[in-house]
Amino acid sequence: MNKILCLYLFLIFSHINVGLAQERTYSLTKQFTVEELKEDYNILKEALQDVQPSLYRYSHKKEMDMLLENGCSGISTPMTEMDFYRYLLPVIARIRNGHSKITPSSSYLNYTETSVKKFPLKIAIIDGHAYIEENYSADSSFIIGSEILSINGFSFYEIYAKIFPLMPSDGYSLSYKTAKLAANFHYHYAYHYPNSDSFELEVLPPNKRKSVWKKVDAATDAHIDQQIMDRRKQPYAFKQISDSIAMLTIRNFSAKNFKQFMDDAFEQLSKTQTEHLVIDLRDNRGGRDNFGVYLYSYLSKQPFTYYRRMETQLAPNQRVIKTQNYFRRPDFFNEFVTYISKDENLRNVIKAPKESFGFVKPGVVHPIQPNNYTGKVYILINEMSFSVTSDFCSIMHDNKRATFIGKETGGAYYGNTSGYAVRLVLPNTKLNVTLNLIAYYNDIKNERNPFGRGVIPDHEMSLSQDDLHNGSDSVLAFTLDLIKA
Repeated sequence: MNKILCLYLFLIFSHINVGLAQERTYSLTKQFTVEELKEDYNILKEALQDVQPSLYRYSHKKEMDMLLENGCSGISTPMTEMDFYRYLLPVIARIRNGHSKITPSSSYLNYTETSVKKFPLKIAIIDGHAYIEENYSADSSFIIGSEILSINGFSFYEIYAKIFPLMPSDGYSLSYKTAKLAANFHYHYAYHYPNSDSFELEVLPPNKRKSVWKKVDAATDAHIDQQIMDRRKQPYAFKQISDSIAMLTIRNFSAKNFKQFMDDAFEQLSKTQTEHLVIDLRDNRGGRDNFGVYLYSYLSKQPFTYYRRMETQLAPNQRVIKTQNYFRRPDFFNEFVTYISKDENLRNVIKAPKESFGFVKPGVVHPIQPNNYTGKVYILINEMSFSVTSDFCSIMHDNKRATFIGKETGGAYYGNTSGYAVRLVLPNTKLNVTLNLIAYYNDIKNERNPFGRGVIPDHEMSLSQDDLHNGSDSVLAFTLDLIKA
């Protein structure tokens, strides 16, 4: 074994040992001084003002600047990392950008991965009530669709009211906050409530008037993640329901073979001359911009533009970014600013983003596909239809190309702030803040949708408690009845 290889292995094992030592020695009660917290806060504030292009997209500048200034003066006593994390959550939420987020430090996450167990049930939140959607615990007696009334002595209403306002979302829509809380409830509960090896639940089974008390053991992150992986469905599905109705299910816009799958599906639709196409985009959180454009190229009846422009806070070839060295990849900014130019209105824009990363040039006219579908389209949406999915739905809605059934999309109608994501690491607490560098503006012609809201469905409805309990889908059933009628 040569010396270089020995040194390489030594460095690897040293890194592992350091990581394990940090995990063992991490202290939940360690407090940071007021000076350290204020330093972290001011770096966050400057980073937002440096790089976040839509800081004032949904808030008046004077109001947002005052919020950021007052945040520092509110730090008057020492805090633990998680105290400071909770202190910053309202600041990130106030940006009203669903892609921006703050997470605990890597040391905290490494420690809690094995030392802090989580709530072992997946929930669905319907009209402010929590229902069991999936059971990750070893107790098989839980009935899917049962309502959770309380957890460890706290009513679900109390838990919801505490965490819901702290969730980030696009614009003024509240739908994504609720859906995001439900999707990652086991994490959010652990971040806001005391650690516990078990949970005492008050549960109301379906079609019952009397609640029951149940105790369930907490589960590790690894166990929950494995359960989620085991139950994950295929990203795409195509089904011919009848001679006149077909259904295309797209669970994300990021999996491999997207274009090939769409080519095959629309070739089949062309051969069968199917009159009605149902596209299920529920729980589709987005993915690659160009995949959304590609799908629309099969549905648009004429060549089209998709994104109007992409704005950024940074200037062309900007050399100095005050907070640059606090980001995980500081050198990335040196490359990023070379993509930026000024438009005719002197806005900082990106006219040629990296297409190899899935970006789409704004202002470009896209051709339609040879097997273009001209039949009637029905799109199923919900609160977790987000990012690229919401952009696609907005373009479809603006061009009156589909009937929408379900709940308002979580992503904003006129565009989101995402694209190039950068991670800020606060120097003292090591909290991670994900910021985004591009403000997208969809090419919307008829600006009649409420600003700061998502795509509002033509027929509003959601899955019910009975759907969870029976494994049914009343939204799809309604859509099929609508088509037949």
